[in-house]
Amino acid sequence: MKTIIINASPRKNWNTAQLLKEAQRGAESVGAETEYVDLYDLSFTGCRSCLACKLKNGRHPGCAWKDELSPLIDRILEADELIIGTPIYWGEPTAQFRALMERLLFCVTPYERRSYFAGSVNVGLIYTMNAPRSYYENTLRPYLDGIEGLFRSFLHGEVRSYAACDTLQVQDYSRYDMGLFDEAQKKQHREEQFPADLAACFELGKAGKAAAEQPKGAAEPEGEGGYFITDACIGCGTCAEACPGGCISTDDVPCVIDQTQCLRCGTCMDACPVGAIEKR
Repeated sequence: MKTIIINASPRKNWNTAQLLKEAQRGAESVGAETEYVDLYDLSFTGCRSCLACKLKNGRHPGCAWKDELSPLIDRILEADELIIGTPIYWGEPTAQFRALMERLLFCVTPYERRSYFAGSVNVGLIYTMNAPRSYYENTLRPYLDGIEGLFRSFLHGEVRSYAACDTLQVQDYSRYDMGLFDEAQKKQHREEQFPADLAACFELGKAGKAAAEQPKGAAEPEGEGGYFITDACIGCGTCAEACPGGCISTDDVPCVIDQTQCLRCGTCMDACPVGAIEKR
């Protein structure tokens, strides 16, 4: 099992990095081979819209731009697990996080009803912020749900996340214009809460092994749902063309999804022109 851990914070030894290194320890405790990357050390930009990743005779999946991010994208797509940590700046993950996500997900996606990526990468996301948990739950969570949904849809794996809130930004607040914060309260919260944050991230890293060992496309436990083609199917085969895993048979009408191979990505339901596919 291969786990890639990416620090999308500019700070190499503070909250985000400490939580990621604990997640790395968790992954290694169950036998994972790990690679740790400080994203800010790499020279790269967001997508350059060269569209080389969409060329009919191009290399799929992968980013063709020659910089230090493209080889990392290749390694991510070959891994079993990806764990990314990012602080929240102005209500969003860092610019480097967004550039990585943009490049990674865009290069696996043609402008057609299918995917270049037939594999599955499970994703763990660790967020850190100086804001209180109420802000995270009431304001940030809907936005982050959208980000996690993109990883789930395009990398076809499980997505788990953890948020460390009300973090300690610096050791000595008196050196900075940070009078809005109560240094004593911040330090007390860190002393009481951060050990629990570290333990939770250890478990997040450790949980990747169980997720990776689940057979790709195996039927989900009863009650957790799957995609099924109803009698409204017209037999056009659009769903089969779109399916990244090749798990839909068009021999009969309605077409049939092989539940032992299904990736649970939902691409077929999006592609069906008559709405004949349901998630149950």
